[in-house]
Amino acid sequence: MIETEKMLADYQSISEITGRMLQAARDGAWERLSALEAECRGIVDGLRSAPSDEPSGSSVSRRKAEILRKILADDAEIRSLTEPWLAQLTSMLDGAAASRRVRRAYDTGSQNG
Repeated sequence: MIETEKMLADYQSISEITGRMLQAARDGAWERLSALEAECRGIVDGLRSAPSDEPSGSSVSRRKAEILRKILADDAEIRSLTEPWLAQLTSMLDGAAASRRVRRAYDTGSQNG
């Protein structure tokens, strides 16, 4: 079983990474954000695969809850910063795809005519 101190250290690491992810999102540094997300995912996967034996209502549970609140707050702000960018990217990609379809239709039509 995962040791309580290691578990808290992992949650703290995730919190620190989400803080850096938030700063990357604020900076528009999408590649850095993606790299940090992968780093975070690795720690989360480790936590998921290791059962915890912490007693409920303990100081460990309270500390874990504090860290999780910070992680969730960072995540919410990251999403608010990335969603407009993702919508813009989707719009650009949709426009490019439509342009390719028009060119293809024109090329096909001009070859037949």
